[in-house]
Amino acid sequence: MVIAVGTEGTDGTIPTSDLRWTYVPSGNDALDAVSYAGVVDATNPSIELKNENGTGSTVAGISVIAG
Repeated sequence: MVIAVGTEGTDGTIPTSDLRWTYVPSGNDALDAVSYAGVVDATNPSIELKNENGTGSTVAGISVIAG
């Protein structure tokens, strides 16, 4: 599970500035040797959670498609 954390605006949205992502592991995930970073692509509205420890592999992601 990934949780967006920020200050909610008056319109009920969380602005992209000062936005932080919190990764909540499942019961069998070990986090002692892993660091993750949220990568936002504003051109193709998407967010990827990437492993920062060498591989840079995508752990999770979400894309928003109009329609």
